[in-house]
Amino acid sequence: MKRFYMLNNEMEDPSAGGGGGEVAATGLTTGPTTGLATGLLGESQAAVVAKAAAAPGRQAGGGFDFRKLVGDDGRFTPDWVTKLPEDLQQHRSHFAKYSDPLQALQHTLNLQQILGKKAEAVVIPAADAPREEWAPVLKRLGVPDSPEGYGLRIPEELPQGVTVDEEELNEFARYAHDIGLTPQQVAKLQEYDLGRAGKWAATGEEQARAWEVREFNRQSEILTKAWGNGPEAVQKKALAERAALTFGFTPEEVGNDPLFRNARFVMTLARAGAAMSEDALVKGSDINSVGGLRARAQDVISNPANPLYKRYWDGDPDANAQVHAWMKAG
Repeated sequence: MKRFYMLNNEMEDPSAGGGGGEVAATGLTTGPTTGLATGLLGESQAAVVAKAAAAPGRQAGGGFDFRKLVGDDGRFTPDWVTKLPEDLQQHRSHFAKYSDPLQALQHTLNLQQILGKKAEAVVIPAADAPREEWAPVLKRLGVPDSPEGYGLRIPEELPQGVTVDEEELNEFARYAHDIGLTPQQVAKLQEYDLGRAGKWAATGEEQARAWEVREFNRQSEILTKAWGNGPEAVQKKALAERAALTFGFTPEEVGNDPLFRNARFVMTLARAGAAMSEDALVKGSDINSVGGLRARAQDVISNPANPLYKRYWDGDPDANAQVHAWMKAG
């Protein structure tokens, strides 16, 4: 009985001698029954299948004889990459790192596991890429959407001598956001900056105190050279103080203002006081009286804030000489 092939309107000819040819790996037939492939795929597609089946190194239907790459020991032969199909030859350097099929399979499994873990990974753009390309990366790193997201605040406890300006803090937040710093990086930078500022403040304070002590000693030497350390010096200092009070300075200013640690200014006040009548002069606070000098010496000995305090207790000869002179004058 004849059988009809409905897809190409052909009827089987029993005299064709067995009909059908070899079955290719694709499931299509080759040889006498090529017409079926043409009917299923179309003429051009069937030609592609036939061409693939005839490609060098591949079996019929597009397969490849993998056995010629492996030796009797189950490992790849030394020149196995040269026997790869033409479409894989360009990747020979990659395949050459495998010594046997199991190693290649294990590497494939490892890659699959890595890809599974990195399913949500982001691609790192080039360093000069626009901000828009960096946005997904910055978001994953935790960079806030705006400078305010850093939550920067002036610390409640600042190093001694350090102040923080609110506008400068906001400017730092804007700059940090512009270059894509994470909140953790910003916090560490703020901590570092405050520590450095504290060291600078401490160093600056020490330098200022040292300069103040040196300058005080220098001015004291000028007065000592001009007036000596006896009663005459005590009287002139008291006269300078009274003149300052008469001109409107307060006792606090006379005792603390650096202006009154300038020898020439003090001598000018003393001359002005001497030119004024006794009735015109305000009575002094006795800071430079005999008892006042003794009090000044006691202040050096007991007051850590006194510029001469540390030098005195460190055994500085000039500071000790000054204290002894004041005590002696008292």
